[in-house]
Amino acid sequence: MTFICEICGKKNATEAGKTLHMKVYHTGNDSDKKEKAKSASKPKKKEPVEKKTTKSSKKTTDVSASDLETITKEKRELYELVKKKFKQKPTGIKHKATVKKAELKKIFPEEMMSRVTGRSGSVNVHDTLEASYTAMVLTSKEGYRRVTLFGKNTKISWGEGMVKNKYRVGYPTLSIKFS
Repeated sequence: MTFICEICGKKNATEAGKTLHMKVYHTGNDSDKKEKAKSASKPKKKEPVEKKTTKSSKKTTDVSASDLETITKEKRELYELVKKKFKQKPTGIKHKATVKKAELKKIFPEEMMSRVTGRSGSVNVHDTLEASYTAMVLTSKEGYRRVTLFGKNTKISWGEGMVKNKYRVGYPTLSIKFS
């Protein structure tokens, strides 16, 4: 079945195509006003709308309040442990230098978890380290440094510098190539 425009004669395969054509090409014409008047005079029948359920809405989490409290408590304890071990001093990494895995293990504590770009959740930094990296260091006028280490399969990036009269080293962000 084809639907033909009364004004210009364009043929459409669907009624929705004809309606869209009318809205785009013939807005403000008398024919639009006539169609609106016809549709306003006819009462519309309300059809029952089916509710679409998605897979995500069917999933329910059976996590109680006590489970959430224990998870939060564990995360706080891990954060405090990492905070104590994470030394806030200059890393000393130079631009275009080769950085070994052993040097990075001295900078970041073993328990440190970090986020991975493109993935949800976090991973242990030491588990993702490669044998060596090439460094790219960008320094701002204020002395703040952005250190990015490029390996074969991973990229590690963090910021360091003076913040409120204290030297700060930020948590690293990891990028892992998907193979």
